[in-house]
Amino acid sequence: MRGMKNRPGIIFGLLILILFLVWWPNRGEMPRFWYDEAINIRLSRNLAEQGYLNLQTAPGIEYDKPYQFQTSGYPLTAPLALLFKTFGFSFTLARAYMFAWFVAFLASAYMLAKRLWGPWTALGSVALLASFPPVIYHGLSVIGEIPGVTFVLLSAYFLDRFREVRLRQDLLLFSLTLGLTVAIKPLFAPIILAAAITLHYLRLSRREWLEFAVVTALPLFIFARIILPESFSLGNLVATYASRASQGSLFSNVATNLPRFLHELSLIYLLAVGAFTFFVRKRLGSNQAQNYLLLSATFMFLLFLQGVGWNRYLLSTYIILLLFLPVLVYKFLPHFGAVAVVTLLLAQSAYTVTKSELTVLRGSWATDVEAMIETYAPEGSIYVITSAEPATLIPSERLYFYTRFEGREQMSNKLSDLEVNKFDYIISKPTNPDFVAYQSEVDKYYALVHNLSGLGLYKRIEK
Repeated sequence: MRGMKNRPGIIFGLLILILFLVWWPNRGEMPRFWYDEAINIRLSRNLAEQGYLNLQTAPGIEYDKPYQFQTSGYPLTAPLALLFKTFGFSFTLARAYMFAWFVAFLASAYMLAKRLWGPWTALGSVALLASFPPVIYHGLSVIGEIPGVTFVLLSAYFLDRFREVRLRQDLLLFSLTLGLTVAIKPLFAPIILAAAITLHYLRLSRREWLEFAVVTALPLFIFARIILPESFSLGNLVATYASRASQGSLFSNVATNLPRFLHELSLIYLLAVGAFTFFVRKRLGSNQAQNYLLLSATFMFLLFLQGVGWNRYLLSTYIILLLFLPVLVYKFLPHFGAVAVVTLLLAQSAYTVTKSELTVLRGSWATDVEAMIETYAPEGSIYVITSAEPATLIPSERLYFYTRFEGREQMSNKLSDLEVNKFDYIISKPTNPDFVAYQSEVDKYYALVHNLSGLGLYKRIEK
């Protein structure tokens, strides 16, 4: 009997081992290194090498609008900076750090589902999550989505413990993990509303409400202090992050996003699982932790609908629905639930390894860019135009960087006076408008020495 009791935990450990053995040979190639991930790694590298959590425009010079590019907060970037400070910069180290987050995410899902529905059902939930392509893709990229959802799951775990025993420490842990959720990914802010609605039904005292508000706000206050320049107001900060959701086109976004649920496979899948959850969830009985999760999934779904259509805004909704799916299948098909879940798992896994984004959005981009810099630009200053990936892989003391925020020019482009700005190298896509506008100026002083899949490296010509 004792062996049977421990078997789900052993199977969970074996699942993590299998994931590691599959991931390790592909750690630098899957998913492919991309812009948002590069920004977060650059932020961490700057904190480790220069002491500030911000982008740089030149060695030792911070960008004056740090809030614009920090879509993932310090709970993600600061620990990575500590690793860089301790062991030195390494792209492999950054990816290993995210694998640790991925394991923490799966462990949180297992721990919560086990508490709510038992260990075997929890294994079904974890298996579905671990084989779902967007979870893998975003979970292994250095971005805040999966760490944020990890805190959501932990907050639900502590909420269920508080509901059951009403211990003050569980309410405080619930509040802290909720605050960290938003601090690591500000677009998770609607989940605070889900938490407040849930706590209303738990009939908190005034003191408990005050403790909830203060502890939840603490990680957010730290986040604001890190990214706000002295001349910037909290109201402007809220407006900045709110605008990222809809970018001022709420109604047109809704009209564009709704029809997508009729022809995009991933959205059809979400709609089907969501409808099944809606009609079957009453069989689970009333539980405030479950209600909190489902409210969170609903509010994040609404955020996606009025947004610009980036599917990763739906990631928390996908995860919560997949977490619930095995127990709902067991309730709906009590005699065939296990068979149904295994069949779904096999179908999802087959799609993941044959047709998902994981088979397309992969490649040795980071390794290739590092090799290009080492071979063709081993020393000297480098001015990078917009391309965050190479900017991330260049030591801080060599990097000069220019980019835009949401298409709006915020930094001065140093290509305008290359007689004064004598960079040893320039890196840019030759088709980049911010490069093309100064093409004649560049041609006076620089020659293309290498082109890597559309990324040009230009060397200064001595005259």
